[in-house]
Amino acid sequence: MPNEYAIQNGRLITDSIITSSDNAEVCRFTVPSNIDLRLDALCIIQNQSNFTDGYSYRINGFTTKQDGYVTFVDGYNDGYGNSYDVSGTETDMKIYVCPDGYDLVFKTMQFGTDTFRAAVFANIYQVDNSNIYSTLTNTYSTLFGGTNEFVTMGNVLNFERTDSFSVCFWIKTTDSNVWILSKIDSAIKGYGILLSETGKLQAVLINSAFLINIKSISAINDGNWHHNIVTYDGTSVAAGFTFYIDGINTSFTIVDNSLGTHSISNTGPFNISGRTDGTEVLTGNMDEVGIYNKELSLTEVKEIYNLGVPVNLSILSSSSNLISWWRMGDGDTYPTLLDSSNSGFNGTMTNMEAEDIVADTP
Repeated sequence: MPNEYAIQNGRLITDSIITSSDNAEVCRFTVPSNIDLRLDALCIIQNQSNFTDGYSYRINGFTTKQDGYVTFVDGYNDGYGNSYDVSGTETDMKIYVCPDGYDLVFKTMQFGTDTFRAAVFANIYQVDNSNIYSTLTNTYSTLFGGTNEFVTMGNVLNFERTDSFSVCFWIKTTDSNVWILSKIDSAIKGYGILLSETGKLQAVLINSAFLINIKSISAINDGNWHHNIVTYDGTSVAAGFTFYIDGINTSFTIVDNSLGTHSISNTGPFNISGRTDGTEVLTGNMDEVGIYNKELSLTEVKEIYNLGVPVNLSILSSSSNLISWWRMGDGDTYPTLLDSSNSGFNGTMTNMEAEDIVADTP
């Protein structure tokens, strides 16, 4: 994991009396450019009328320039979307990392107009990425043109609803209402990862009219590269899924949760882009697609995301469960996309050209 170097260690950043309404800035720390940070802070908020009766918030976060900003609510937050209420009080503090200059800003919220005391003690560390996992050479991705272009691996990766599995991939697109990858037969039985009609990450396990169908809260079709991991624990219910977008555990809405005991096993082909019949194909780039025969843990997800740097999946702690990995261009010769795992599930670029392997990567 990256090394950390203290910038501020146990220092009192601010201790001030503030009279203001919501979103009052408590303090600001200007972050040096071109570095990543880890924050470990203790914030004490006290109403002026009774300074001895304050609220203490333990705030732990891992922020990177790629995030733009990170919001911490209800006390403790581990920086990956998991927050915990430490005091039973309402949300009292937000932290933002601002893109312009990457200032770390503490702001209040939901106080109303009041006078209060805010004291922030913090350890702030610079993160040295020099020993970040892998020096993977990543030069190419695969560009899908949208009309009828897809990659097919044949009848492989046939998971049942009771099997745990995970999928990871990088994607860059402005598309919507298309299949990112799928293994579904003509009877509409199988599984798939999609972009919803509004460009949100979507996962489906389906047997005709019986299905699990979930959609992320946030969209990923803004034309920028995004890393996505979808994990499933084999419990046959929507709650068995977890979404991670750019390393962050992301909430989802449940559209349908009626799969029950219906099988999703099928003999249809596994495709990247589109359905089995070559419809609803993707317009956009795909890179570093991996399939695992387990539900990845949070620690494993962090390793794979690797602070937003594409990683050699074969050297990570989850590598023994990596059953397919397509580099999507690197080391490939049209029309074959090699499976860099031990499975040998090579893909065939269909209705595509050699020029669809392009120099555009995360």
